[in-house]
Amino acid sequence: MDKGLIKPAPYLTLKPPADLAIIKPIMLEAEWSSIPAAIFSHKAHTQWLDCNNGHPDIFNITKKTTKHFFMDRVLKREFCGVCHLTVAFPMDDCKRCHSNQSSLTE
Repeated sequence: MDKGLIKPAPYLTLKPPADLAIIKPIMLEAEWSSIPAAIFSHKAHTQWLDCNNGHPDIFNITKKTTKHFFMDRVLKREFCGVCHLTVAFPMDDCKRCHSNQSSLTE
């Protein structure tokens, strides 16, 4: 995609909001103090996926919190685990999401 060899459709059924570009990455605090927060990038995900892929079924945005995103639930194929344990990159490299990067810029 970065090389321009493929160009996924920007949306399938529900057009994303015009201000999607300004949605900042989300920090998901880890359950353990020694693990850095996971960083979720809307920008990276909407390059491939339609907003309807995640909302509202997998990620209910009406809750306005991420405090219930526990790793045991993710590993039971909830939240991020819906895709990242089946069709997306596997979750065997913790640092891919739980990086030490302090920058949350896109």
